[in-house]
Order: sequence, then structure tokens, then C-alpha cells
Amino acid sequence: METVDPPASLAWRDLEQECLFAVETAEKSGRPITMGRYGVQAVVVRDKTTGAMTTQVMQSLPDFEGVVGPRGRQFVFDAKVCSKSSLSLNDSTTKERQLRHMLRRSRCGAACGLLVHFNRRELKQSTVPAQTWLFPVHFAVPFWERVTSHQERSIGLTAADEYGIAVEWWLPPRGRRPRLLLEVALQELLGRVDELGGT
Repeated sequence: METVDPPASLAWRDLEQECLFAVETAEKSGRPITMGRYGVQAVVVRDKTTGAMTTQVMQSLPDFEGVVGPRGRQFVFDAKVCSKSSLSLNDSTTKERQLRHMLRRSRCGAACGLLVHFNRRELKQSTVPAQTWLFPVHFAVPFWERVTSHQERSIGLTAADEYGIAVEWWLPPRGRRPRLLLEVALQELLGRVDELGGT
């Protein structure tokens, strides 16, 4: 399988569809992997003044969860697209809730990660090519402790070189657009989690 350059620019929905397509294709071909989206959580609240019932959507969990064989290991990850030099990690309670969820799951042995596609950036003197990285989110990785204590506020390509797993893209036979090699990256993530250990 020949790898190709990642797409120069993706929207978040495009990356989400690539993730779903990659796992669906692997599952249809008989490989032991399955994945779905985390459901949206909501609560019904009664307005104290009018008595009317309304639905409020709660802060979300990570985008995806699944299981990969042969040992039935759970994986959880959130997918983000970034068009800047780094992705902010402390700018919303949603991101903090997602991170806390993944760190708790990592204590139970789940392979958790943050999948980030950095879109190509044109600078005055150079071009930064598009890159896709899977960052292991695990309680034993000091970077995430610094994020939860607000000492680190973003994640960029420097952290990618130190902590991340480069995610490759490939062009299927007779294909017109690159496809994400997510399953390969997830297997590497599982290996990293095994090295880091559980609780």
C-alpha cells in the first residue's frame, strides 16, 4: 500500500467521515474492529417561570469509541482539525470534559487519543505541509498532567514530534482522493498504551 500526502485542507466533518469510512472499510473486509460515535447527551429542564419543558444539550464526550481485536481492546478518541500552528486545549469546558473522560478511561486500560489534522499553512517565507497526528491521551504521559493543571494550553507540531503518532494517508486503487490509515495508527496507539501500563 503506497502512502500519499494528506489532504491540504480538511473541515472537521470531512475528518469525521474519513474516520468512519476507514473503520467501516476495515470491518467490512473482516478485520476485528468496530467503531461508532459517542451519543449526544441531553437533559430535559423545566423553566421555573413558565413551567415549559426544554431540552438542553450537555457538554459532549469524545467523538468516537470502538473495540479492536483480537483481545477486545477499547479505544476512544476525539477528532479535531487545526488551521493554526497549534490547537488550543484550554478554551472550552467541552474539551476539558472530553480530556477528563479519556484520562479516566486510560486508567482502565483503554487506548485514548486526540486525532488532529493540521491543515497546510502558507507562511511568508515557507509552507507548512498538512499533517495528521494521533496523540496518546494517557494518565502516565506528563504532557496531559500539564494540560489539566493549565501549564500547557495547546498542542502543536513540536509536541507531535515528541508524543504523537504520525497518521498516514493512502490512495486506494482507482481512488481519486486520499484515505486515512486510521487502523494502523490505532494499533500503534494500543502498543503505546501497553508500554505506558495501566493503573
